[in-house]
Amino acid sequence: TEAALQSRFKDEAIQAADAVLAIEPNNLAALEMRIDAYQAAGRNEEVLEEVTRVIELDPDNKKVLVPRIMAHLAMEDEAGAEEALRVAKEGLRKNSDEEETNPGVEGARARLCVVNGMFSFERGDREAADDQYTKCQEEHPFNSLVVQETVAYYDKTGRREQATEFLQAALAQEAKSQFRILLAQRMRRQGKTEEAEQLLREEAEQSS
Repeated sequence: TEAALQSRFKDEAIQAADAVLAIEPNNLAALEMRIDAYQAAGRNEEVLEEVTRVIELDPDNKKVLVPRIMAHLAMEDEAGAEEALRVAKEGLRKNSDEEETNPGVEGARARLCVVNGMFSFERGDREAADDQYTKCQEEHPFNSLVVQETVAYYDKTGRREQATEFLQAALAQEAKSQFRILLAQRMRRQGKTEEAEQLLREEAEQSS
């Protein structure tokens, strides 16, 4: 399921999760990944149903709090999104006595950070959105979702050159495959074929 999601094969991701859940209906990892797959496919009502199911099975689950916000936003349910945002902020608040970093929870915090920016932008508060995306870059500089959504935000607000520079800087600091492929796709869309091919060659060399 994870491999299919990374490759953007949404239907295949759902089918893979379905196969696991047909055998083990309460497998939390499969349920969490199916939530992500439903979200990628725009099946927001099913996202909400699945989140409810996960929380019933695991009331302390923090990883599914943000998808619930995003589903409400996609459905233009502002009241539902506000309530889901409040719950997520409370659930993902970092305690001063928190000793170990849980990658899943940190990933959820990064997603929440980005969603806060999305929420501000959707409500027409550009200044708050700018501040929030900057905060996300500072707190989660190498998180793939933060980088991807920041690039999308800059594009959406007419700052395409800044988006490219930000993505280039992210790749320079953290040579992630996802950053390299995103930049190659971006170069190709801009008609910079040689730069795109060079990035794809580098990716092939890294992968071999």
